[in-house]
Amino acid sequence: MFSQNLNAQCAAVALPYTENFSSVSLGTACSWTASSVASGAGWSIDATAYAGGTSPEVQAYGNNACAGCVETVSLTMASPLNTTLVTSLQLSFKHKLYVTNQATSGPGSGTLRLQSSSDGISWTDRWTYAYTISGSALTSIASGSITAPAFTPTGNNTYIRFAITGVMFKVWGWQLDDVSAIPLITTGLTLEKKEKAIDMLYPNPTQDILNLKLNDSKDITIRISDLLGKQVVDCSSFEGSGETQSINVQHLKKGIYFLSIYKEGQWLETKKVIKE
Repeated sequence: MFSQNLNAQCAAVALPYTENFSSVSLGTACSWTASSVASGAGWSIDATAYAGGTSPEVQAYGNNACAGCVETVSLTMASPLNTTLVTSLQLSFKHKLYVTNQATSGPGSGTLRLQSSSDGISWTDRWTYAYTISGSALTSIASGSITAPAFTPTGNNTYIRFAITGVMFKVWGWQLDDVSAIPLITTGLTLEKKEKAIDMLYPNPTQDILNLKLNDSKDITIRISDLLGKQVVDCSSFEGSGETQSINVQHLKKGIYFLSIYKEGQWLETKKVIKE
């Protein structure tokens, strides 16, 4: 078995965080690291879109060199998320699992896991899916957009990892895409009292206009970023509180975006926006 150790020198990544694997090379410094086994099971970046996002995506795969062996392969974000002052964090992703009952031995069951860690050593499950393989044909038994339950990070850094345990020869592929991490509550400014900066956000999904009602719009900056973190909208709201701000997003391409609220340069809250 081989594994690539997490790089302690990798700088923590700011939140909100998104990854669509379009510019990822597995194993490079401060990217995503993969653990695998000698049988040939492992991870790859593939020009496919089975998970429901856009090509490419990351995939765990099996190999018949160890047809009956129960194995675990994992994929870890080498750079931790910066969760300083974050008291509630939520992770989400898109996925699809294809299986086939080709192996002649070993259990036809396994578990998918999304995990977090404060040190990259001890891991806690944030989402799991237990599966059972039956039949012999190539079959999709799990797919969709997953939002894991929110949790309280332990410490200033939070690592995230995807893992799959089972007879990997029976796993044709577990595809993952559009991974995101959004802080729900911080200990700074408005959210120190656990008050939401955004009262209403509608319609969502939207085709042209996004209406935003803020609890306090004074000295607020609104920014919208795409999945690569590129800022596509930047505007300041009007004076007053409880008023509605309308933002024209007609020029944006169809896809997922993140709308963030800042007050005096400090982050308050982020919401996912879908442009149709």
